[in-house]
Amino acid sequence: MKTFEKYLVIINIIGFLMYLINMWLYLHTKEGQVDKFLRILSLAGASPGILIAIVLFDKKAHKETMMSRVFVISVFIIQI
Repeated sequence: MKTFEKYLVIINIIGFLMYLINMWLYLHTKEGQVDKFLRILSLAGASPGILIAIVLFDKKAHKETMMSRVFVISVFIIQI
């Protein structure tokens, strides 16, 4: 694998895990979300990993986190 492909794989795994951490923090704390960090990761190329985490694990649509989803999907479409 080339360096850029390794970067994309690693950044998508990080984005996937950070979204799961964000979901856990949302359920167990009052203000422990890392939405700003997820936005930065999606701009860095992790939007496919975050989208996979959303599809697989987020069964409820919370209004507070809906804007983050829209942002990630928009960045994903731009990256394509």
